[in-house]
Amino acid sequence: MPDNNAPTLFQFEQDIGEQEAPQPLPIGTYRGVIRNVQATPNKKDPSIFNAEVTWHISPDQYPVDFTEGDPEGTSLRYYVSLANKAAARYGLRKFCEAIQAPLGREIDLTAWLGLEAMLKITHEEYEGRMLARIDRNGVTPA
Repeated sequence: MPDNNAPTLFQFEQDIGEQEAPQPLPIGTYRGVIRNVQATPNKKDPSIFNAEVTWHISPDQYPVDFTEGDPEGTSLRYYVSLANKAAARYGLRKFCEAIQAPLGREIDLTAWLGLEAMLKITHEEYEGRMLARIDRNGVTPA
């Protein structure tokens, strides 16, 4: 249901028609904290789930010459397969070891909240602009 009290006119400090894509977080290694995690269906096979992990990188880790970073920090998503297959279980094990989460036959995703790791950030082109991404093997113990 729409909020009838929501504003309808917004003003910006610059004409949005002139706004360029911001620079992504520079390539490097940063300490990240898990702020959110949820199970999401795999796009190719909805019967299999992935853990969608939202990492937060604090702005105090930005390089001094990185002036376009969000002053509240950078959030990046990372996906870990929860498939009950040998390769996926091994990948999950390595991820849990990196974030120092408990291992076992059952994994409680909520136990990951607040855990930290070092994140290797790379760049990837998406729809004509460069975005910061966590390298596929770039989550290591903090």
